[in-house]
Amino acid sequence: MTFKEVLSVFNDRHFDFLDKRKESLHFFLWELSRSGELDLKEDLREAVFSSYKKFGKNPFELLALKLNEAISKGEVRQVNTSDFILNLFSLNLFPFIALPVIQTMFPVEDSKIARMIEQRKKEVLRLLLNNLKIE
Repeated sequence: MTFKEVLSVFNDRHFDFLDKRKESLHFFLWELSRSGELDLKEDLREAVFSSYKKFGKNPFELLALKLNEAISKGEVRQVNTSDFILNLFSLNLFPFIALPVIQTMFPVEDSKIARMIEQRKKEVLRLLLNNLKIE
């Protein structure tokens, strides 16, 4: 697969993963912000890492390896891999954790949220590909 294809599949799956867990995300963020206790952070770390078990490795690490490979082959321009992964993670996570604020800024009926998320998934992929200068 080309890096563009890998990134597209990764982005789709990451959005789906977050969408299925959006209520949990709000809970975890609330708990982390109010307690900051080590036990809770360990619980979050365990929950996240256990979701990676089916891949055998952190999927973000796998994507970073593919990105570095694409950079070395000249398929994409040179970028800081950590920054790229952080951008992907942030762009994908934000709509789910900020949904109440987004719905206040741009009133969206609950029935149209799924369509909005699907559109956001496509826009994030477009932004990331543009960042890499992949046509």
